[in-house]
Amino acid sequence: MNRTTDPYAPADVRIMSSASSTALRPEKVTPADVGAALGLRVHPHQERNVPPVARSLAEAHAFGEAAWPRLILDGDRLVGFLMAFLDLQWSEEDPGDRRGGLRRPNVLDLR
Repeated sequence: MNRTTDPYAPADVRIMSSASSTALRPEKVTPADVGAALGLRVHPHQERNVPPVARSLAEAHAFGEAAWPRLILDGDRLVGFLMAFLDLQWSEEDPGDRRGGLRRPNVLDLR
């Protein structure tokens, strides 16, 4: 698989391409960049598979510390968004069943 287009590659992995080398990094969403985050769009054929960033940010607000929304930057260029959840109570029947995971990778179509 081409690592430069793999939305599931860890954000801190060094991506190698034939043109150049770059490092992707996650950054916390701040009030200054909410507008840019809301402007992210996936390829049209992926829109039915990945909810918009606005939904993820609303859920992050509702879930507080359990949510981990991050912008993905390539240098200073915004190239994606990733939503994760950490230590979330998974089942009301079993309060000890706590989970975390990655959700909703939004990666710009950079072609």
